[in-house]
Amino acid sequence: DANGTLLDNHTPEKGGKWRLFNYYESGRILNGQFAGRSLGWWDTGYGRYYNDGASFADGYVEADILTSNTYVSAGLYGRYRPEGRGIVAFLYNASGWPYNMRLRIYEISGYYSYLLDDVPSGHQDNVFATVRMEFKGNTVKTYVNGVLKSTVTVHYTGAGYVGIGAASYRISFSRVDNLKAGSE
Repeated sequence: DANGTLLDNHTPEKGGKWRLFNYYESGRILNGQFAGRSLGWWDTGYGRYYNDGASFADGYVEADILTSNTYVSAGLYGRYRPEGRGIVAFLYNASGWPYNMRLRIYEISGYYSYLLDDVPSGHQDNVFATVRMEFKGNTVKTYVNGVLKSTVTVHYTGAGYVGIGAASYRISFSRVDNLKAGSE
């Protein structure tokens, strides 16, 4: 795809179509950082996409995630349903210090998101971190750079899609690369 291609106009390598969560999303502009499977945002607001290909209940989603500073977060969605269900893991910088990166796990139900866990992620800002979520029944385990950081119990155990997202409060940059997912 040409630089600046919106993700919802990109054809995925493994099928399905990338779709914007809803038309209220403001973070749709990609800045030309679309080499391989890399996604970049230079925007204020947020942007969330899901792939409407195969869905799964038990399985995993994994990607390399980079966030640039205090004002941005980026993460992965699993078991996402367009009617507003899913589980999300986001990396964010809690205070502006490069070593104060945190991992938050949310369960989404309708227009509400419920914080299930908020733990130190153990990685530095402006450096890629590999985030992996594993789904098995009502248990979700989340790893950062191969280290288990969170185990939570969720209510939603149905099948859903894989998604990615980023949010910024000022002009910031985040990147998601090497996205992988699979079912058991």
